[in-house]
Amino acid sequence: MPNTYTYTGPGTRWVAGDPTSVDYLNVARANADHLYAALNTITNTVACDGVLLPIGGLDLNGTNLILDADGDSKLYEAADDTIALNLGGAEEVRWTTVGEQLSNGYWIGLGAAAARFTFADATPDTITINDASLVANGIVNIATAANWQLGSVAFTGTMANLNSLRDDSMADTLHRHSELSASDGTPNPAVQVDASGKVGVGIAVPLRVVHAVGDDSGDAGIGYFGVDVYRPSAWSGGLLIRRARGSAASPAILQASDSVGMVLFNGWDGAAFQTVASITAIIDGTPGANDMPGALTMTTTPDGSTSALERLRITSTGCVGINNTAPTGRLEASESSNNNSSYLSTFSATAGHRSVLNLTKSASATINTNAATASGDSLGRLAFAGVSSAPAKATAAYIDGEQDAAVGATYVPGRLIFGTGTNAAAATERMRITNAGYVGVNNANPLARLEVSESAAALSAYLSTWSTTAAQCSGLILQKSANATINTLAATASGDALGQVNFNGVSSGPARATAAYIAAYQDSTVG
Repeated sequence: MPNTYTYTGPGTRWVAGDPTSVDYLNVARANADHLYAALNTITNTVACDGVLLPIGGLDLNGTNLILDADGDSKLYEAADDTIALNLGGAEEVRWTTVGEQLSNGYWIGLGAAAARFTFADATPDTITINDASLVANGIVNIATAANWQLGSVAFTGTMANLNSLRDDSMADTLHRHSELSASDGTPNPAVQVDASGKVGVGIAVPLRVVHAVGDDSGDAGIGYFGVDVYRPSAWSGGLLIRRARGSAASPAILQASDSVGMVLFNGWDGAAFQTVASITAIIDGTPGANDMPGALTMTTTPDGSTSALERLRITSTGCVGINNTAPTGRLEASESSNNNSSYLSTFSATAGHRSVLNLTKSASATINTNAATASGDSLGRLAFAGVSSAPAKATAAYIDGEQDAAVGATYVPGRLIFGTGTNAAAATERMRITNAGYVGVNNANPLARLEVSESAAALSAYLSTWSTTAAQCSGLILQKSANATINTLAATASGDALGQVNFNGVSSGPARATAAYIAAYQDSTVG
C-alpha cells in the first residue's frame, strides 16, 4: 500500500532538498521527502489554499492548485464534477461529466466555460460544436446543422448521412463505412461506391464493378475513357483484365475455351440495350505452368437480329479466320451458302495506280530480312482446292510462280507453271511459260515459243471451227515481216523464207534431226 499523508494545517510550500519545510504537516509515516517528491511531480512550486483530504489522491475540494507565483495559471474546481485549467489568467481546458468525452470516460471542453468543443472563440480560427444534442455515444452528429464550414469553404444542408457511414466488418471503427459518394454539381453524385464495392461514375446506383455514365452536356469528352502517361521510357498506360477459376483467395487454373475478358458494345433499340459487337479474349488450348495459349475473337450483330455472330478470330498460332473459327492458314476467309468474293480496290485518276496482290519469298528465315532466292525456288502459288472423299482439302489445280535462273541486282528471272489434277492423281504440271517466253505444254523445257509434247501416246493437235458459214474454217498461218519489231509490218523480199513445217526424229547423238520438211519462200518482189 502506498504511503498516505494528511495535511490539516495552513497552506505551505515545499522546497526541493529541504525536509525541514514540512514541519506544519502531521504525517502518518515519517518520510517527509516522499511527500515532497509526490507533490513536486506536479510542479516545482505548489501552493494550496484549501484542505487536502486523504481520498487516495489530490482532492482540490473547491480550491485552487496554483501553477506559478502570480496565480494566473492554475488547476481548479470550476463547479461540481468540473475541473478547469487556467493558463495566463484564461481558462483553456475544462473536464466535466457533461462535456466532451475522453477515452477514460470523462469529458473535455476547450476554449470557454460554456463551450462543448471550442479551440478558440475568435473567428476565423474557430472549431466549434456547441449544441448538446450534437454528440452522443462518441458519434459526431451534425444532422441538425443547416450550415457548416471547413476552412474557407462553406457547405449547406444537413449531414445526417454521416451516422450511416459505417461498416461493422472493419476492425477500425474510425474508418467504418458502407458506401462513399462524391458530388459537387452535375451529375449528383459524381462518384458513388456502394456497400458491395461497385463504383459508379455519373450514376447513383452502379450495376457493375465499375459503371460510368456520360450524359450529353456539350462536353466533347463525355463518354471517353482516357489514360495519360508521362514517363521517360517506352512503357505506356493500359487496361489489365485478369481471370482465374476458383476464388480470389484460392485461384484455380483456366480451361480450354474459357473467356478471359470482353469488351462489349451495346446500343439502345428503343426499349432495351442490345449487343452490337464485341471483342473477346479466350483460352485457345490447354493451359499449364508458364503456358497460356490465347485467341482473340470479334463479333458483330447482323441486321434484323439481336444475337452477335463471330466474324474474325486470331488464333494462338497467329492464324486469322474471317467467318471461320478454325483457320488452317495465316488467313482464311470463309462463306456459307453463298459466293465468296474478295476485292482489292483502287480508286485513282493516275494511270499507273492499281491493286496488287504480292506473293513474296526471301531466302532468310527472319521476317523482314531480305536474302537472295535461288533458281528453282517456289515464290508463290494460287491453289484451287476441293474436298476429297476422306474428307480432306485437296488441290485440284494451281498456278505456281518459280524462279527460273540466278537473280541479278534488280531482277529475279521467273517462270509460271500451271497444274491440274486428274480423277486418279493429284494435280501436276501441264504447262509452263519460261523466263525466255517459251511455252511448253506437257514439257518443262520448251525449246521454242511453243512446244507441245506427249509421253507414251500419239500426239494430236486440233484447230477446230464450228460454223454455218462456208468460208469459215480452221487455219494454221505461218507469217513473216521484214521488220524486227513485233506487230510492225514491212515488205519481204524475193527469196525470203516465209515458213516451214519440219518432221523431226532423234539422231544417235542423241539430238533432234529433221527427216523431212515443207518450206515456203517468196518467189519475186511483192506488190
